[in-house]
Amino acid sequence: MSKAKRLLRQIPKVFPQLSDNFKIQLPDEPNSDSGGFFDDTPDNQTSPTLIDVYDPILPADGNTLNLLLNPGGNVVTYAYQWFSKKEYPMKTLVFYHGMSLVVNRIDPYVIAGFSIYYLNDRSDDKHGVSSKNI
Repeated sequence: MSKAKRLLRQIPKVFPQLSDNFKIQLPDEPNSDSGGFFDDTPDNQTSPTLIDVYDPILPADGNTLNLLLNPGGNVVTYAYQWFSKKEYPMKTLVFYHGMSLVVNRIDPYVIAGFSIYYLNDRSDDKHGVSSKNI
């Protein structure tokens, strides 16, 4: 096994030392008419389901946004990285220290048993979602 693979397998062992409490809201089913998330309109009586999470969530380099180059040359900005051993879908909302963030890229590290979720500030008009301000 290569050194890189051994190092990747060690990362989940430090999760408890780096973890913090926050809440997430999963996107609705894709055939929903609520734009991907629960909304608070009178005809939708279901409250958004918030899930308590205890995982590492780290800011990008200082207060600046970091950039990732996706295949095809488009650039993704992100403000936080969330490391998790569980799988979550794109556009999952993350509520962390008064901020609303959204998953805009996922890098799974299957060999090590975790994924990195790249988060940026949530913007309803940018992401086409509607959600109650929590």
